[in-house]
Amino acid sequence: GKLLRLKTIVLWPRDENYFRRGWAGKKRDGRGNWILDSVANNATAHYLHNMLYVLGEEEDRSACPGSVTAELYRANKIENYDTAAIRVYTKNEAEILFIASHAVDEQIAPKFIFEFEKARVEYESEDGSGEIKALFNDGTVKNYGSPNEEHIIKLRTVLDCLNGRG
Repeated sequence: GKLLRLKTIVLWPRDENYFRRGWAGKKRDGRGNWILDSVANNATAHYLHNMLYVLGEEEDRSACPGSVTAELYRANKIENYDTAAIRVYTKNEAEILFIASHAVDEQIAPKFIFEFEKARVEYESEDGSGEIKALFNDGTVKNYGSPNEEHIIKLRTVLDCLNGRG
């Protein structure tokens, strides 16, 4: 069915030792060169990009944002932000919601829910062994397996599913 929204959350705690590294949490280095390190621009960036990628109209193209609304926060003593809540509407009007933070006490490993009119596709795993599952409104479940096994095969399977071929 029609895509409703894609949602991902990643909460990875980082302590003061992490931010003592020369580049961590920095906007620029000592010479003025851009670093732009942040929770959404480095550590969890690929989870945000994955949502744009699966919405791309071609296998080698990601969807383009049409509009972006974000709330960025800094709880740690760093230059850049360590918490982000982002809403993206792509140019084809798909909604993407992304929440990521380093300013947390407990880890929540990456999890996503892709919502469609007739199903939702979910992934959740604290240890990397989770499986991607499609849960259809009629009660049917389709298991796509772990994205951490046979990376290319699993990626093609998910893309086939999203493109109506799986």
